[in-house]
Amino acid sequence: RVQDVTCRIQNILEREGEQPAVVVHVGTNDIGKKRKEVLQHEFREMGRRLKGRTSGVVISGLLPVPRACEDRNRELGNRNVWLRGWCREQGFRFIDHWSLFWGRGDLYKR
Repeated sequence: RVQDVTCRIQNILEREGEQPAVVVHVGTNDIGKKRKEVLQHEFREMGRRLKGRTSGVVISGLLPVPRACEDRNRELGNRNVWLRGWCREQGFRFIDHWSLFWGRGDLYKR
């Protein structure tokens, strides 16, 4: 969960030098459990804390969920649109691997 990562950033990075490269892959499991505005706020807080620690931040986009209903995957895709724009505003890199995982259930652990 985004909130869990945010709370642990300082501990995770304390021994990683002055400008560690950080790749964050989080958020898919928050969809459906939190309103869009709450999750966006949590991403912003995580970003604020990361910026205070490093300039090398990469946000990994949310992945499609195999066997999920169409609405859930549509919501995940919409969140990626927001994430991409937010990353651009923050100076973070964004990795979009949606198309690599779409329809590829064999890439997921069962």
